[in-house]
Amino acid sequence: MALKVHFSKDFVLKIRTKIISIVCLTAVAVSLVSILLFYRSVTESVNSETARLRSQVIKERETQLRDLCDAAYTVAASSNFYTDAISAIEKMTFGPEHSGYFMVMDFSGVIYVHPDLPDVKNKKSLDYKDSEGRFFFREIIERAKNEEKGFLT
Repeated sequence: MALKVHFSKDFVLKIRTKIISIVCLTAVAVSLVSILLFYRSVTESVNSETARLRSQVIKERETQLRDLCDAAYTVAASSNFYTDAISAIEKMTFGPEHSGYFMVMDFSGVIYVHPDLPDVKNKKSLDYKDSEGRFFFREIIERAKNEEKGFLT
């Protein structure tokens, strides 16, 4: 006995439509996942390169600042400190629009040169805070006591 199954044209079209819909939805899903993975890969690559460049720029600036500090130290060491050296170092600037300057203080916190804070000159200023509330003069002295050279951000 043979079983005859008869499908109507409408039934075949409905199945074909469903199969095409499933294939299209799968293609769209795969495309979206591919795009998201590509975007993530590009973003990670850009972030990694940005971090590498930032690190490189910071190292270069540290090197430049060390060289400038060595030059200022040479001025201080080769001159009469209380007259010639202080006068020369107060006038030394660097960086964009010459906004960078040198500050000279001793281990007790007495400031000899600070062009941005002329009212603290020849005064002990350990309690002075920066805009973030840090006692940065204390930090500088502590680092200087423990390290021959250093960099404080």
